[in-house]
Amino acid sequence: ASSTFLFLFAIMSSSSNNKSDDDMFRLRIKSFKDVEISVPSGSMVAHLKQQVRAALDDNDSDRYLRLICKGRLLLPDDHPIQDFNVQDGDVVHAVLAPATSEKSNPASGSENASRAPRRRHQM
Repeated sequence: ASSTFLFLFAIMSSSSNNKSDDDMFRLRIKSFKDVEISVPSGSMVAHLKQQVRAALDDNDSDRYLRLICKGRLLLPDDHPIQDFNVQDGDVVHAVLAPATSEKSNPASGSENASRAPRRRHQM
């Protein structure tokens, strides 16, 4: 009877050791290069951003990083990724942009105006 108990204990402890592997999410990051990273399932968005920057070799803090998964912007940084239904195997799009505000770039307003859709002439 004690050997049965030891056998069951060994099986249970080995399955609990594998639990740490189950708690990791593998995510495919799509950006200027595609990479795959692993993060704990309970990670905060800020931690995911750090991992993405490291994987993309972009440690330039002057650039703003936006992460998008399943069409949702992963914001704010202090929320867990599970709040956004991020799951193992998901694709996360990473967009790096210059960290400039619209107020400091007055030309951006005129550029946006020129991109407005044009009306078609009716005949």
